[in-house]
Amino acid sequence: MKKTILFFLGLIIASVQTYADTRATALLLHNGQGKSFDADQLQQAVNEAVTGDTICLSAGTFMAGNEGTLLINKDIALMGAGGEITIIGGNVSIELEDNPIINRYVLDAIRIKGNVTIGKSIRGVHIRKCWISETFKAQDETEVYDIQIDRCYLNSFFPSLCMMSATVTNSIMSAVGKAGGGVSASHDNIFIAGHDINFMNCSIYELDLYCKLAATYTNSIIYLSIGNQQPHNNTLINTLLTSGTSYPTASHITEQGGNVLQNCYSYKYNATIASNNDRFPTFSIKNEDMVQNGFLGTDGIVIGAYGGSNPYSLKPDGISVKESILRVDPETRKLNVTLKVATE
Repeated sequence: MKKTILFFLGLIIASVQTYADTRATALLLHNGQGKSFDADQLQQAVNEAVTGDTICLSAGTFMAGNEGTLLINKDIALMGAGGEITIIGGNVSIELEDNPIINRYVLDAIRIKGNVTIGKSIRGVHIRKCWISETFKAQDETEVYDIQIDRCYLNSFFPSLCMMSATVTNSIMSAVGKAGGGVSASHDNIFIAGHDINFMNCSIYELDLYCKLAATYTNSIIYLSIGNQQPHNNTLINTLLTSGTSYPTASHITEQGGNVLQNCYSYKYNATIASNNDRFPTFSIKNEDMVQNGFLGTDGIVIGAYGGSNPYSLKPDGISVKESILRVDPETRKLNVTLKVATE
């Protein structure tokens, strides 16, 4: 039964993707019925949705909403056609009342060209295969728990004092501890302890040591490039500490200051680290280099975002369209759609 439901859901999404040859379309799914919205009506689709609904987004660019921000204020899911081809052209703010527990993917396979902000206390916000061009963060004094980020690209992951628990897996981050692409003076030397922040099979290109995030890094790659402060209370397991010639890796993270290092590696190389809103960072060490040097995780697979059991990818899970043909019958003037779908 579950496979049948997924198949028909895939056909609905496929129809939206096919129609996206002419325009981006959002399809609100509610009790087995669908209602379509144009690219500039995404906020209207969210407003008309109720708890448990899903909004499927085709490839294309959607307006973010009032003043450039899409407000999600109910327990719904937005599912795109891929983290590189479905685009929300602004910010997304997640603000649900009464501190709910949702435990579902709120954003799936979408690129957000601005910030994603948790604006009110909540538990269980899950984000998968998204490209966030600016910063993922929680508002100050907003307690959030059980944030799950899976196979995403984040320009910046900025933990607030009230981000109590978060797990990031198989994701690429230009920076951790930076807000908006620069170090904020008001957050210099913040000591975030007693929180449960975990990074597993991640590739992190800038670890901002001025923001003293106490976190656990497992099977990850950390490129140390900002600041000369001593981080505190971090746990690093099977993690590769890398740097260029200008930054001495070993002196940045040691067992002083309450840090715990278990089976970690140190590796220097010359690499180009560059990123902006329209380009991923480049990173020279390849999987075959890590295998050759024995940089393997606790699961015996190469470390970093492309290792582990669920390697980094922005392509959507489940059913996707491999080929589509759109025709108009000249006699009946009906639209005929031929689809070839496959499961990932």
